[in-house]
Amino acid sequence: MNVRPAEPRTTRSRSDGTLQKQESLPKMPIAPLEDTINAYLQQVLPCLTAEQAEATKAKAALFLETDGPRLHEKLLAHDAQTENYLEDFYREIYTGYEGSNHSLNPTFVMFPKEGCDTAPKSAANLVAASLQHYVHVRDGAFPIQETRKGSLCMRQMPWLYGTARVPSPAGMPDDLVNSIDESKHIAVLCRGAVYNLPVVGDQGQIIASKELLEARFEEIMQHASSLEEPQRTSVPALTTGDRNAYHKAREVLTLASPENAASFSTVDSALFVVAIDVGASGLSAEEMSRNVLYGLEGTNYNRWMDKWNIIVCEDGQAGLNWEHSMLDGHTMMEYYAEIGKEYDSGAPVEPDEAACVVTPVPFEVADDETLGSIATAIDSATTKTTGLGQECLEFQGFGGTFIKGSKCSPDGFVQAAMMISYYQVKQKIPVPYESVLAKAYKHGRVTVARNMSELIANNLKAWEGMATAEEKVEAYRATIADISRICAAAAKAQDVDRPMLGYRRIASDEGLEKPSIVDDAGWTRFGEIDLCTSHCGRAPIRFFGFEPPSADGFSVGYYVDKNSMQFSITHFDKAEAKKFSDTLEVTLNAVKGLFEEVAAKGAAEE
Repeated sequence: MNVRPAEPRTTRSRSDGTLQKQESLPKMPIAPLEDTINAYLQQVLPCLTAEQAEATKAKAALFLETDGPRLHEKLLAHDAQTENYLEDFYREIYTGYEGSNHSLNPTFVMFPKEGCDTAPKSAANLVAASLQHYVHVRDGAFPIQETRKGSLCMRQMPWLYGTARVPSPAGMPDDLVNSIDESKHIAVLCRGAVYNLPVVGDQGQIIASKELLEARFEEIMQHASSLEEPQRTSVPALTTGDRNAYHKAREVLTLASPENAASFSTVDSALFVVAIDVGASGLSAEEMSRNVLYGLEGTNYNRWMDKWNIIVCEDGQAGLNWEHSMLDGHTMMEYYAEIGKEYDSGAPVEPDEAACVVTPVPFEVADDETLGSIATAIDSATTKTTGLGQECLEFQGFGGTFIKGSKCSPDGFVQAAMMISYYQVKQKIPVPYESVLAKAYKHGRVTVARNMSELIANNLKAWEGMATAEEKVEAYRATIADISRICAAAAKAQDVDRPMLGYRRIASDEGLEKPSIVDDAGWTRFGEIDLCTSHCGRAPIRFFGFEPPSADGFSVGYYVDKNSMQFSITHFDKAEAKKFSDTLEVTLNAVKGLFEEVAAKGAAEE
C-alpha cells in the first residue's frame, strides 16, 4: 500500500525549535536475518509442544535457506529509500484496519481533580491547558525530550493537533489529514450532537479563557438537552464501527448535502474533540475505564474516534481516547499528564466573547442504510462494554522505591509478576507482548519485547514447587534479568516483530508468496497473544488501557510510582479479568515478602 500521508507543513519556527535535532537522529537499524530468526525461536519454542517445536525449527531453517535472504535484501533496499523502513508498514497496521477503532484506540483515565466537579469546569480546565500546549507545539517552542542516551524523535508532535483519520474504500489504507496551522476551533460532542467552538483568533492568539470555555460548555449542554433521540442520527457513532460501513455512509451523506460535506470537514480540521458525557456520573474506576474505551450505554455514540477525544463526565471525571495511527502512548502520556497539571506555556489569552461562539454542526441523515449503520455501531459498542472484563488494580503495597532498593528493574519486576500470575491463572506458558519505546531513532515508534525464553518458561513452571525463599528470589532475579535483556534488544530495534512485519509487507507489496516461515503452527501461536502489556502513565493519569489482544488474552496497561502501582486489566471474560487481578495482587505481595525475608536473613548473617 505505502500511501504516505502529507506531513504537517514545515515551518521555520518548528524546524528551528522542536524539530531541530531530527536530522541528527540515528536511523533505525535492521537486525541481521539470522539474529531475528534465532530470537524468534528462543521466544516461541517455550510456548509450543515438542512436536510443534520441531516443525517450527525446520520451518525456520528452510526460511534461512530459501526465501528469507531474498526478502531480507529487498527490505534493506527498501530501507535505503526511506528515513525509517518501518514507518509506512507500522502506520498501515492502523490505517489499513477495517474493523472498529475500539480495537485500536488506547485510553487514559485521569485522577479526579479538586475543583473540577462538573463537566463544564473539568472540560474548561483541560481545554485551556491544551490550548497552551497547542501554541507551544504549533510555534516550535515545545522542548525536545531528552534521555540519558540522547534526544528523542519529535516528529509526532505536530500531528497532535488538527489531525484526523478519514475512511477510504475497502482495501485501501485510510487517509490522514493535518491542519495544525490552519485550524482555529475545537469540535464538541454532547449527546451525539456536534458543535463548533472557535478558540484561536486570526493572529493565532488564544481567544477562550477558562471562564469563557466553562460558559460555552454549559451552553452546549443546555442546547443538547433539548434534542430528541439524538442517538438515532448520531454521525459520530459511525466512527466507532466497521470502517467500510463508515466509508459508505460518509460518501452517501457527503453526496446528499453540501452541508454534510462541510460538517465533516469542520470535524476533521478541528484541533481536537471534547466529548461531554451527559448522564455519566459517579462512575467507578472500572466503569470509567469502560467509558473511555467503548463508551457506556448512553455515551458510546458520543465519540469521534478518528481524532483524539477529551472525555468528560457530568461530575467532572475525565479521560482520553485517541486515534493511534500517528500518535503513540509515550507522546500522548507526555501531553495528557502535563495538561492534567494545568500546562501553561505563557501564551497570552485574549478572551473574545464575540468570536468564541458555539455553532451547531449539522448533519442531515435521512437514508435508511445510514440510520441502520448508526444503530448497528451503537448496539455493537453496547454489547462490547457490557461484556468486557475490566479490572482496575491500584496497588498500594510498594512501588519503585522498594524495587530499586532491591536492585531490580521496576519494569522487569512487574513483568515477572504478571507472567507468574498468568501462569497461575492459566497453567500454561504465555505468549507475551510488551511495547518498547523506539523514539531514539528517526521516525521511531515502538518495537516489541516478546519476554519469553527457556529460562523464563522453566522458572514459571517451577515457581510453586520451589522450597525456599532464597530459591524463589534467585529465580525471580534471573527472570527479571532475561526480561531486561529482551527489552534492551527491542529498544535497540533488535526485536522479532518489526523486521518480520517488514518481510511480510515486502512480499505482499511485490506480489510474492508469503514468507515460508509464517505457514507454520509456531508462527500462528506467536500471533495468539496471551498477555499484552504496556508500561505507560504517570500522575495525574490514573489508568492506561486498551482492548484485549485476543479472544482469551489479557491486556494490562500499567505504571510504577514511587510507592504504588496502577494497573488497568481487560479480558473478554469478566471472571478471567477478576481472577488475574486478584492473582497479581497476591503475587506482588508474596514476592515482596520473599525479598524481605531473604534480605533479613542476609542482614542477620553479617
